[in-house]
Amino acid sequence: MLYRKITALLLPKDQCCMAPYFIITLIPFICLAQGKEIRFSYELGLSLNRAFINDQYATNSIGYGGSFYLSILRLPHSTFILGLELNSVKMKHDYLSEGHFVNYRNLCYNFNSLSLPAIIRIYPNSNSWLFAELGISPEFSILSYMKGIENHPIPKPDMPGVYTFVDQTGKFPIAELNKFDLIPSYGLGLKWPHERIDYILLAEWRHGLFNLYTNTKDIKMKYFNVSIRASIKKYNKMGTI
Repeated sequence: MLYRKITALLLPKDQCCMAPYFIITLIPFICLAQGKEIRFSYELGLSLNRAFINDQYATNSIGYGGSFYLSILRLPHSTFILGLELNSVKMKHDYLSEGHFVNYRNLCYNFNSLSLPAIIRIYPNSNSWLFAELGISPEFSILSYMKGIENHPIPKPDMPGVYTFVDQTGKFPIAELNKFDLIPSYGLGLKWPHERIDYILLAEWRHGLFNLYTNTKDIKMKYFNVSIRASIKKYNKMGTI
């Protein structure tokens, strides 16, 4: 028997009675070394965001984003993921009037947000390169602004009660912007597996559930997200025998 051969090689003859205890002490090390299993993985990504905001007075544009994700549970056909994203969605406006005296021209809206997505990634089988993603993400508006030319009146110093209009180029706050949204996402992706790093290409559709502005209905955040990611895998310390 293999058991007797191992004990005969490793233990002196006068200590063969200790063989069962010796084998028991080896069991944890044998189990750890049987397979090279992934403990967890994390992803780093860069993305492009194409806006599809239904504002009839604006032209949608392309923004960008960066992301970090951590897999918290791995199953044979699915993975549960939590993430942190910084996204910028852009929209252009030729002209905007605020009252009788202030107007803006050549505006570029920058909707910047911090998102905390919770995602399930589903594979047809354990070796599939193709996968689908379903997610939901609380999204918080941070440092959003519009950039362009503001035309506004200023008083003439030598003529009380008389104003002249001047142009000022800069960044301005977006009026009545909703600071919070809840955004479902639906995506399809491809994964190119490697030993330590998997490379991922993912396309997603994202659609906000709340109004983009607090004073306007039926204008919601919508954008198409394409991201390239690197999934870095961490294995158990012990490898295969």
